[in-house]
This record gives sequence, C-alpha cells and structure tokens, in this order.
Amino acid sequence: MITPAMERYLAAIFRLQQMTPELTISDLAHHLDVSLPAVSTMIQRLEKQRLVERTQERGLTLSAEGQQRAMPIIRRYLLAEVFLNDVMRFAWEEAHTLAYTLFQGVNQTIEDRIDELTGSPAFTRRGEPIPTRDGVLPIIEDVALGELQPGEQGTISRIQISDPDRLRYLSELGLLPQKPVELVSAAPFEGPITLRCAGQDCVISFEMAGCIRVRR
Repeated sequence: MITPAMERYLAAIFRLQQMTPELTISDLAHHLDVSLPAVSTMIQRLEKQRLVERTQERGLTLSAEGQQRAMPIIRRYLLAEVFLNDVMRFAWEEAHTLAYTLFQGVNQTIEDRIDELTGSPAFTRRGEPIPTRDGVLPIIEDVALGELQPGEQGTISRIQISDPDRLRYLSELGLLPQKPVELVSAAPFEGPITLRCAGQDCVISFEMAGCIRVRR
C-alpha cells in the first residue's frame, strides 16, 4: 500500500532527480525539511516495495514502477501550481510552495475540474512539463544554461528551482521561461556566470545556472 507520505517522497525524488545528477539522502532531507534518519527509514521502505533504487552513478532514483506511481502525483501537484498561478493569481514562487499543501487534497474529480479551469495546460509557468492523464511526460530537448558557450544565445525553457527566494530573484532579473538569454562570460572553476537578458547584464552563480534550462 502506498501511503500519502510515500507519495510525497516519490514526487520529491522524481523532481529532484531532474535537477541533481547524483541525488543523495541529504539532498532529499533538505528538500523535504525532514531529518536524515526519517528519510533513511522511508527510503528503505520504498526500496522494499521496489519503488526506489540506489546506484553509484546517480544515487537515488525511481524504479520504472516508482516513476509510474509518481506520474499521477506529479500531475496533480503541477496542476495545483498552475491553478494557484492562473486562477488564484499567486506569484510563481508562492504558487510553487503552496501547491504542496493544495495537491494533497485533490482527488480525480477536483483534478479534472482544475484541468478544465486552467485550459488543460502542458506546462507550468516555470516551464515544467505536466504529465498527461495517461502518465506521459512531454519531452523537452534543452540543456543547462551553463552549458552554453560565451556569446551563444538560447531561450529559457524551464526553471528547475524550488526555493521561493531564488525564484523571486530570477523573476526580478527577468530570467523567465520563453525569454531569450545570452551567456556573456563564465569564470573558470565553476565561477560566476554573466548573462544578458532584455539588454541588461546580470551575474548568477554556476549552481543557479545549472537549474535554468534553455533551448539552443
């Protein structure tokens, strides 16, 4: 039996493994604001049900069954985020946080109504793809912003950041999905990256640039 707590972990692992090459228990504990022992115990339960796997190359990952179980959860969470953005008019950093609370009370009837009210969206305002009702996740061909070469341009496709303060900061800089951006320069050894967006230069960390995806 999959409990609501397990669903929360499956959804969190799915989201984090999109952003983190090697997802660790510490990463998951920090994201969920839960103690390391509690996370370790839950991961062991999920491993016993063959929903989560651990590898040296990628750390924690969802198994094929775990990913299948996660798709409906991710869909409801992201639809809740769109509803908070577009219908209730919350800012994107607020909607992203509040969606964790809202989606837990969403059943199939409410999900269908939210889908109708929001126009059956394929993406959130952050550019994250929303799984279809059949559990199919749209494929996006993009790269991390930091992979661009100096002078190369791209269009921001999605923002893979969950921290509200960072989302607010990117919004203030104008680094939003569908906006063109140019990588001006990158300091060596994963140093700061200078970008040009809407005619203005700004500097962000290498880590943050890795959470911004662009289409070349």
